[in-house]
Amino acid sequence: MRKILLCIGILLTTISTNAQFTNLHNFSAVGSGGYSSLTSANGHLYGTTNIGGANNAGYVYSLNPNGIGITILHNFTETYSFPCGSLLYNNGVLYGMTSNGTIYKINADGSDYSILHSFTYQNPNDGNNPQGSLVISGNILYGMTRKGGAVYADLLGGLGTIFKINTDGSNFSLLHSFALGEENPYGSLLLDGNFLYGMTSTYGSNDNAGKIFKINKDGTGYTILHTFNYADGAKPNGTLVLGGNTLYGMTALGGNTGNGVRKGNVFKINTDGTGFQSIFNDLNGSQYYTWSYGSLVLVGNVLYGKSNVNLYSINTDGTGYQWYNWGQYGTAPESYDIQENGTLTYDGSALYGVNNRYGGTLDRGVIYKFTPANLSINSNSLASSSIKIYPNPATEHITIDCGNQTNVNGWNVKIINTLGQEVFSQSLNQQESTVSLNTLSGTGIYLVKIYNDSNKLIDTQKIILK
Repeated sequence: MRKILLCIGILLTTISTNAQFTNLHNFSAVGSGGYSSLTSANGHLYGTTNIGGANNAGYVYSLNPNGIGITILHNFTETYSFPCGSLLYNNGVLYGMTSNGTIYKINADGSDYSILHSFTYQNPNDGNNPQGSLVISGNILYGMTRKGGAVYADLLGGLGTIFKINTDGSNFSLLHSFALGEENPYGSLLLDGNFLYGMTSTYGSNDNAGKIFKINKDGTGYTILHTFNYADGAKPNGTLVLGGNTLYGMTALGGNTGNGVRKGNVFKINTDGTGFQSIFNDLNGSQYYTWSYGSLVLVGNVLYGKSNVNLYSINTDGTGYQWYNWGQYGTAPESYDIQENGTLTYDGSALYGVNNRYGGTLDRGVIYKFTPANLSINSNSLASSSIKIYPNPATEHITIDCGNQTNVNGWNVKIINTLGQEVFSQSLNQQESTVSLNTLSGTGIYLVKIYNDSNKLIDTQKIILK
């Protein structure tokens, strides 16, 4: 598949004055915001908490993007269940994991909750302590655990695994057991075609401060793409994001700023392991102590991320770093220390996030909407676009009808997921074209972008894949 880094034309020239925060929901219990990210799908936002609910053990919830109508879909029963990562939406079903050791699924309406797999301690053929979120290809789920596996299973409980399991809970198996010096996988896997990409966060020395790896979906071909050495970053954080053939990520520590202070960095690397480059070396620099959380989100050529005191953005070439200060967000004097968690979620028109500890009118955590300047999906549209895309919702394919556009030679369609990543590209050489959706990973919201023969964006439409 041909991948081209998209240019939506987002240029941030001011800091927080042109960025709008909207409070969507105030949590009522301290820490009830949870440690997971939101999932945008099916016209709703879905998330989890680790406190509150009927059993004070956390719950799965849905919320309208306007903040109205939060609904508890399931109450966890085991204290300290600690759901992790974000929920994966696919064909009306939500899949998730808990840090205490389960993979579960539940229908998006809250029915049919079931445990697909329970991890076991000191089992060389199993994982333990799940980390991050699940990804899906066909009917197979892929994920990682921080413990478990065949290496030091008895002595240390294992050093972490990559696993797969069918969506019905059958055929669980390990694809890889992490070895000493590459343990503690962090974040989630990134699925691109037949490959899975991820990072480990072990910080053993300046010469081994975390790794970037690649592995085939069948478990073969495990390859280290890069080993961090502290000067170029340390303790990589979150999940990699993909733009074209380039992976982007961030580290919580390391990065040479030139003055001896190393506060983490944003980096890029090609999918074949070449071209590693630190593009910003003062990620956590501020008047307060900061720590970057979650993963970066790619929207066009802008990366968005967050820490415990701010949101930030930076262009993919390393220019234009902006810091969106939310020190006055909420009513409590401690609101500068928000204790941000997870990753921002992009639904095609806005970014959404969760604070688990402070912020909001009750100072107990908040769900918010974030719309920085010029974050728009409809730039450069035709004045009177007659392009139609149907059916919507779609299942296996869509038809793109270019209407009164008589010459579409050289036009292209690109499909973007909610992480802002290009997941499909195809040429359009006739007024009416059929585009197969069978290669997309998971159902939910996608953006369909139409570019003319000059690579100018002329139309963007949102579709739902069922």
